[in-house]
Amino acid sequence: MVIGRETFLTPGDVAQMRHVPELVFINCCHLGNTGGGSATYNRLAANLGVEFIRMGVRAVVCAGWAVDDAAALTFAQVFYERMLAGATFGDAVHRARATTWSAHPGVNTWGAYQCYGDPGFRLVRDDIGVERPAPPAFFAPSELVTEVNNLTESVRMISQRRERDDDALAADLRQRVDALLARVPEVSRAAWLARADVCAAIGFAYGEVRLYEPACEWLDRALRSGSGDCPVRAAEQHANFQVRLAAQAWAALPLRSGTAASTQREARRAELAERIEAALFQLDAINTRAPTYERLVLLGGACKRLAWVQQGRPRVEALLNMAQYYRQAHDIDPDDDVYAFVNWAMACLLLRRLDPERAAGDWLGALAAMCERHVAATRAALAESPSLWLATGWPTCRCCACCWPPTSRGRGTRRSARKPPRSTPPPSRAGPACARWRRSRSTSTFSSN
Repeated sequence: MVIGRETFLTPGDVAQMRHVPELVFINCCHLGNTGGGSATYNRLAANLGVEFIRMGVRAVVCAGWAVDDAAALTFAQVFYERMLAGATFGDAVHRARATTWSAHPGVNTWGAYQCYGDPGFRLVRDDIGVERPAPPAFFAPSELVTEVNNLTESVRMISQRRERDDDALAADLRQRVDALLARVPEVSRAAWLARADVCAAIGFAYGEVRLYEPACEWLDRALRSGSGDCPVRAAEQHANFQVRLAAQAWAALPLRSGTAASTQREARRAELAERIEAALFQLDAINTRAPTYERLVLLGGACKRLAWVQQGRPRVEALLNMAQYYRQAHDIDPDDDVYAFVNWAMACLLLRRLDPERAAGDWLGALAAMCERHVAATRAALAESPSLWLATGWPTCRCCACCWPPTSRGRGTRRSARKPPRSTPPPSRAGPACARWRRSRSTSTFSSN
């Protein structure tokens, strides 16, 4: 963006700002006019907007192409009037666009402004006296899906900034979902709420605030629906949420002494392990068709929770699969993926303790060296682009290093002839879920190579 004679504001400049504002409005007649055509404006506006959002700005408005002065003034006046009166970001943008479109026919400035961020953000919290007309009924299911998706993104941003506790956030989301569903025309309500795209969007929203039971119910309805488009992510997250529900149930199980209590606990252990294995089969079927980092991490996380629930030999077998999936995820991006590396390393170290024969070989030095490389890479990435994941990533690596046996600490600077342990290739794809998983675990080898 040109801000003076031969002076430009670029995404790189934005990334170096010391203070993060809550609202950014870039209202220029010729945003990024460097002679590259109108497409250049769109790309630069998007780059600036995305960079501001990455910094933590709550709401960003920037022009995607050259704007008419009079229309731009109308847009800005209405936008700021609404924001200063306590309206939400989404409402202020909507009102500004509508007014600009009506007041300046034949001018496309009303659509020039690209808006990023939380549609529920308010610049002024005290909104007493703000005119709040009743929202209109939805005209099409796609409108409902868009509003639910906006709500999910809003909740995600609030959660990331730790502005509200989880219980309050979950209660607020329930109310806002109910308010959106109230805008569905009564004559269309049953048909809309049976659509896969609508059910999936609602399921994702509940999952964002860890309300896994209603999330699974809506995602299951999406998967069973014969109308609307059902995203593959609905199947992935349904399985993921089932695993998390099983882990929550295991964590809530009380520890009691006595034969009867022990028998009940073992029965519950078997039940929850079976639920996790069923979810693993669903995830593995999708990953078999098209492996991705996200799917491999979900599989690794499911195996991690299965290892927590299980004990004895089944725990070792779950850790083997955990190591396998996190290793595959790490191999997709070995230089930057500290999350998959730490989980893979911890699985290796736990296996070394629980089943030394499978963890034979001098691989600890190589693992320690990889840990040091990840610490350095993560700290460098953190300095360039701060984020919560990066800020916690390198200390997590340090914590992982504390688990090295005393004889292997300090080997990080020495080259090792062996790589860290790797489990066998993915299991055979034939056979029913539980049988295949048990066969996979019982035949896996854990050797260095």
